[in-house]
Amino acid sequence: MIFLTTVLVIGYIIRVMELPYYRKLTGDSSTTFDSYFNSLWLTVITLTTVGYGDISAVTIPGRIVTMALALWGTVLISLMVVIASSIFDLDPNQLMALKHISVQRSAAKSICDSIQYFKAKKHYKMLKMQQEKTRHEP
Repeated sequence: MIFLTTVLVIGYIIRVMELPYYRKLTGDSSTTFDSYFNSLWLTVITLTTVGYGDISAVTIPGRIVTMALALWGTVLISLMVVIASSIFDLDPNQLMALKHISVQRSAAKSICDSIQYFKAKKHYKMLKMQQEKTRHEP
């Protein structure tokens, strides 16, 4: 909501500040900031700190608003990253459950390895006994 509100309000403010300059410069009404979409484009590109440079503010107040918008954009992007990061963080109960699962898996692997060891040992003893029987038989 903050991002959308910022885009709509600042887009309108930039359009209001830049439109008289462009109308005076060109002398007609078909200018860059006659379209509200172009102001929104400038706002989004500046807010996300991409900065293509195809549209830019020329007046001093417009540049000041654009600089403040770029700084506000870094705050908003940082805020979004922190929120996304906190979504994927585990709470203490989930961390305890994860630790319990890893301990269980480790114990299960240890038990399986022990069973395989004792089976192999038993198999080895049986083979050894069969070899001894075949040696002693004529």
